Amino acid sequence: MGAGLVGGLAAWLATRLGLLAFTLLVSSFLVYTLTVLVPGDPALALFRARFGEGVPAERLQLEAIRRETGFDRSIPEQYALWLGRALQGDLGQSFTKRRPVMPQIVSRLPVTLALTLGALAVALVLAIPVGALAARSGAWTRLVLGVTQLGLSIPDYVLALVLMLTFAVKLAVLPVSGWQTPAALILPLATLAFRPWATFTRLVMAGFDETLRSDWVRTARAKGLPERIILTRHALPHTLLPVVSLLGASASGALAGGLVAEVIFAIPGVGRLLYEAIGERDIPTVQACLLIQVSLAVLANWAADLAARQLNPLLRVPE
Repeated sequence: MGAGLVGGLAAWLATRLGLLAFTLLVSSFLVYTLTVLVPGDPALALFRARFGEGVPAERLQLEAIRRETGFDRSIPEQYALWLGRALQGDLGQSFTKRRPVMPQIVSRLPVTLALTLGALAVALVLAIPVGALAARSGAWTRLVLGVTQLGLSIPDYVLALVLMLTFAVKLAVLPVSGWQTPAALILPLATLAFRPWATFTRLVMAGFDETLRSDWVRTARAKGLPERIILTRHALPHTLLPVVSLLGASASGALAGGLVAEVIFAIPGVGRLLYEAIGERDIPTVQACLLIQVSLAVLANWAADLAARQLNPLLRVPE
């Protein structure tokens, strides 16, 4: 029995790892092909980055650049070479900065991860008490529903600008930009946390409302079980399951919204590097940034799936 269970768990884990690897492979192919197929000649972009916008490009010079960079090959061949180098930690060389992209990603990635994880942590920590209070107190329900609807509707860039104008320009109580001090992180974290907070809060409200109306909760109360124990040990784990399942998708959204926050608040993360590279048509840097962000999103969804299985005993049984 024990050997069969271990074998089943090993088979399940191998299947999940295989799906993860396949998803990352397909994502990397889409990242590469979509950036290469964008209108415009990448060889011309590299030529202009090297010699300036005003220098006319000769056909022979462009052909030499295509042979040098591999742009003269078919897209599958280009992708295979690019993927092979990426697996060895080589994400290419920046067209504009003329240095490897990987060190730039490594220096900026901790900032993006701290911003994303911090925003999700703030959203989750605030969503649980607010959602539980709104589910238990009808007086707060409409207010919380209205605020969460605003959080789900307002775009990140609009929220960022409103927060900046209100707290940094008008009231002058917070810095306009930067990230070195805790005060400077408040506005970016608020921008990124508002939407996931609204989503988590609604899930917590629905979960608590359903759980507190269930027969087993009424039975526990009839037996004299303290309300605190009912809420923390029984209702909360049941309520957190859909929230944890949604954490992966929320991480993907936070990574995408991080570009907006990093650009508006001048935070030196991967999102800002991507924004600058798109403006400069720096294809290797764009590909590297997109690859990192897509990979992080895929890994976040995979981790959320594993966490959901740990919370729900019914999902721990190998398929």
